[in-house]
Amino acid sequence: MDSNQFGIFATSTVQIQDAPATGGAIQGVPSIEKITFHLLRLEDGVPLDKKVFHNDFVNLAHNMGVFLYDDLLAIVSLRYQTVHILQIRDSGNLVDVRAIGAFCHEDDELFLNSNAQASDISF
Repeated sequence: MDSNQFGIFATSTVQIQDAPATGGAIQGVPSIEKITFHLLRLEDGVPLDKKVFHNDFVNLAHNMGVFLYDDLLAIVSLRYQTVHILQIRDSGNLVDVRAIGAFCHEDDELFLNSNAQASDISF
């Protein structure tokens, strides 16, 4: 990826302190209704792509919850305890590579469920 070709900018709505923990969210972590990461071409300011998180919390102060290494962008969701890894393509697209959270590998949930079923059968 050509350096200094793109800029990543974040916008968010106001933070909600006492949001209920639903859908696997951690209790006590604030919520932001909408957090949007915008990918812009710096040459002319044209928006190329965006990634939106709903009812989540990413610490945007001083880029604490966002990390960039080469063409990989890691976004830390504190509310759902998940690291979202995105790739910035030369074409100007943000591509979901992996989400590391409750499960690290794609088949972890399947493995845990099949082991739980096997232990239920053996008793």
